[in-house]
Amino acid sequence: MGTAYTLPKGRFSFQLFRDNMDRDPKDEDISIHGLSLGFGLTSRFEIYGNFGLQNRLDADALFQPGFVNDFPFVSTPWETGVGDLKVGLKFKFLDDYQHGDPLGLAVRGFVKIPTADKDLGLGTGKTSWGAELVAAKGIGGKLDLHGSIGFQVNGDPDDPVPVDLANAFKWAVGLNVPACSWVQLQAELM
Repeated sequence: MGTAYTLPKGRFSFQLFRDNMDRDPKDEDISIHGLSLGFGLTSRFEIYGNFGLQNRLDADALFQPGFVNDFPFVSTPWETGVGDLKVGLKFKFLDDYQHGDPLGLAVRGFVKIPTADKDLGLGTGKTSWGAELVAAKGIGGKLDLHGSIGFQVNGDPDDPVPVDLANAFKWAVGLNVPACSWVQLQAELM
């Protein structure tokens, strides 16, 4: 789903994924294990969504002397539970595979629906939204390199105390490699 290419009209895809985020110097580890779904609405429009089936938060350092418990607010060093739902729409401008353009280029917009348990610290409990510009280049039909830049507006949690979360400039680079005719492996650095 990170690439600039869209699914053909009426085609469906799914992806199992794992995202890992580390925060320093607080030594927090946040892992999201989830499922992504995509559907081609037209040859250029794709609707997609992903859901964190299991979010894990390891915040051992917050419970050591000298650390302040700021967002995410957790009451124990380890929490796990369902994550947030993200839905979006991608529009493809250029396609170097099907149309002979110099590269693939798309814009992708999304909304995060807060389904994670904010009381456990697994989410903010607030809606976020954003958009990204995605470029991709296919290499010999065997590899797809892609990159994206964008912006995310984050909703601010109200409790246990009000928090002003910063909005985020987002970037990513990655690659897709076909494992067989119907399976791809994808890796991204964000």
